[in-house]
Amino acid sequence: MAESLSKYYFSTKDLATITILGALGGGFSVYMGYIIAEIFNIMKVWFPVGESLSGVHLIWIVLVLGITNKKGSGVMAGLLKGCVEFLMGSRLGIFVVVLSLLEGLFAELGFWPFRKYRKLAYIMAGGIGTASNVVTFQLISPFQDMSLFALATFMAFISGAVFAGILSLGVVDSLEDAGILRKEKNKKEGIRITATKAAAILVGLSMIIMVGSVVFMPPQQTPDPSVQDPAATPVDDKMMKFTVTGSVNNEKEYNFYDHKEHFVVMESQVICNPHKLTNYTGLPLKFILEDAGVKPEATKVDIVAWDSYYNTFDLSKAMSDDVIMVDTGGQLKIIANGLSQEYWVGMIKTIRVY
Repeated sequence: MAESLSKYYFSTKDLATITILGALGGGFSVYMGYIIAEIFNIMKVWFPVGESLSGVHLIWIVLVLGITNKKGSGVMAGLLKGCVEFLMGSRLGIFVVVLSLLEGLFAELGFWPFRKYRKLAYIMAGGIGTASNVVTFQLISPFQDMSLFALATFMAFISGAVFAGILSLGVVDSLEDAGILRKEKNKKEGIRITATKAAAILVGLSMIIMVGSVVFMPPQQTPDPSVQDPAATPVDDKMMKFTVTGSVNNEKEYNFYDHKEHFVVMESQVICNPHKLTNYTGLPLKFILEDAGVKPEATKVDIVAWDSYYNTFDLSKAMSDDVIMVDTGGQLKIIANGLSQEYWVGMIKTIRVY
């Protein structure tokens, strides 16, 4: 019987560990994403600095690698984590499954080559796994300014090294000291860094870059909707069309530039830089909802992107004068005064009322 069981690469304990930590990580990431976004919105922190906390999402994957000590466990945990996030209503939609899977893959690529150096393996797994998140987003929604991409990637790596790397190592060490896990033998410590020192480094770098981003660095160079010619129809007309569905009297497709006579100008924060203001010219969401005829029982509005990312507005906010739709370089985007830029959904495909 024992010989039969030994044929399986993952033991029952390994599979239970992957399942439990992967599921916990999925639930944690969904709610932590909302919390972090709101904290940084209140602090008026520019996007790349916000990556200083992104490592918390990789803790679970690195823990799985450390506890099971099996190749492939990180990928499995990442896949499960992504599926749980998707089923719990992540605003990234189905894309979150791919994103989490790649986090697990890159965490393994950072972990196993340095396995004989215990601390370095954890640091690289956390750092590379977290940085892969920024790189993946760069492929589908690229920064116009590569210095911002480099800054965001650097902050993500440092955050992953501290939170997903050093913190996970501390948890595994505690489990070994308690006799729950078998202690590893003949593992070199490699670089010497304590959790306290690592946290101090992260806090110091975050403060320096936060101040620098506010004082010295320019905002991301996105097209200014206020200076675009509304009469010029974009080349990709498909991206200028969207559909209103759900609890409305008239479900139909709209073309953004068919309603130029209703365009308004609104002052709001610069995209990716909440410290500066600019003027946006666009179509009020209120006009679209009134034209479609919102039914009395409706209370919420989802703005859904082409990649399934979405965010939810209270109907009262959506019907206010503070929310407009603008053309940002050939893609429709929501601009919402008074709300975190997490709500500024781009590449709009559907407006869902319910």
